[in-house]
Amino acid sequence: MARRKNNDEPEGTPDVGEGFPFGENEQDGDIPAGFRPMGPAQKGPPNYWKPSEGETLQGELVGRFRRPGNAVKIQFYYQIKLTKPCEALRNTAPVGEDAIMEEVKCGKGEVVNVDERKGIEDFADLLKDEGVRYEVFIRAVKKEKLQGGNTFWRMQTGCRRIS
Repeated sequence: MARRKNNDEPEGTPDVGEGFPFGENEQDGDIPAGFRPMGPAQKGPPNYWKPSEGETLQGELVGRFRRPGNAVKIQFYYQIKLTKPCEALRNTAPVGEDAIMEEVKCGKGEVVNVDERKGIEDFADLLKDEGVRYEVFIRAVKKEKLQGGNTFWRMQTGCRRIS
């Protein structure tokens, strides 16, 4: 059975979501009360939060998952079940075809993927509290320029315990 994995675990440790591609989890509907999510919570095509200056995202932190396909650099993303609507991108291409990203308005209760990046990496610590649920808040403050033409988003974040 897949389980949550943190960045410090040895190579080969299974991470959440192995064997559960988006939209193929056998269970439909909500997870029963008292159960902790073990795989991606996404139903249907994934939504991705794309920061823009002043844009906010608020919702329940569902989990942290390893991004598949990159053997050189281990990357993670968070899934957040929205408590307030936000703008996102959604891949509307059929499975196996090149991505077609469309801007969408995601409503309360939808799940949005958020890439782990500087400013929100501390969310991983919130997931270590077994049985505790958190609502998180992210605001994209400003896109900063770095040497070599790279950029990063300065983020304002917050959290509150909801159970």
